Amino acid sequence: MIALHLEATNLESNTWRVFASCFLKLYQHEEDRLSVCLNRNEGEQIPKLSVNYNKMPKFFTEGKSRKVWRLCCKCWLKRHFAMKMLASEMASGFSELLTYKVACASHLYGQEFNYVGKVYCHFEEQNDRDILKFLKRHIENSIRLNVNIQEKLNQI
Repeated sequence: MIALHLEATNLESNTWRVFASCFLKLYQHEEDRLSVCLNRNEGEQIPKLSVNYNKMPKFFTEGKSRKVWRLCCKCWLKRHFAMKMLASEMASGFSELLTYKVACASHLYGQEFNYVGKVYCHFEEQNDRDILKFLKRHIENSIRLNVNIQEKLNQI
């Protein structure tokens, strides 16, 4: 619903804040679902551990949902994360909106995304430790949605 809201309204920092927190909760939820099973082979006394873990929920990477999220990620590159827009947002000094948008961008496109790197460097130059700490948490726990969708498409 938040993704639809991004398309339907003039955006404000609160919408991006909620969207970023959803991604972070999703990452933490998927990490909690890590499954560990004991495998026993006949004749062996020592059980072996088998770990099955994929932090990208199938909801994002399969069927129609994958196509929708792929399209959203593609459209948002031009609508919300364009370099022209970034320049004006950085010049405006409205760091709250920029902070939450870059947190979302890291979850959508990964830390390698140019938008993420430029904003992070911008806040490093301002030496804003609170914002950097917030962003680092999101960047380190990013689900990298678009990257994972593309990898899934390459496997098909």
